[in-house]
Amino acid sequence: MLLIASAVSIGCVGPARSSSAYIDKGRTSAAAALSAVRSAELATDDLRRDGLFAPQLSIVLSDAADEASDAEGSFASIQPPDPSLDPYRSELDGVLGKATDVLSEMRIDARRTDSAGVLARAAALPSIAQELERFAGPQL
Repeated sequence: MLLIASAVSIGCVGPARSSSAYIDKGRTSAAAALSAVRSAELATDDLRRDGLFAPQLSIVLSDAADEASDAEGSFASIQPPDPSLDPYRSELDGVLGKATDVLSEMRIDARRTDSAGVLARAAALPSIAQELERFAGPQL
């Protein structure tokens, strides 16, 4: 029985069936992380403009960090179907990692009520969003 459970849990990690399927999975992951980054940008805009309360900011940034982390983990669990996609995987993984790291650091600053720290880290969000947009492709 243990062997069956192990096979089921390992079964969700494997190669994509085709290059286009792999790139589609990359687009989906990039779009999810981009959504998280955009949410954090809106929250920091509110912080600058209206002085968003620390508990509200903490919740938004926590959700954004979780969403980016989930997107990063989801993409990392998929193996590219052939070696030609290894550079794509490496580059997208790096961008997803940056998004996750910055959002996590912002969440920590927000929980510490360090608004200056949140705003300083938020300066990286536009360039991260631009990189993610390149992978996400055109949005409808």
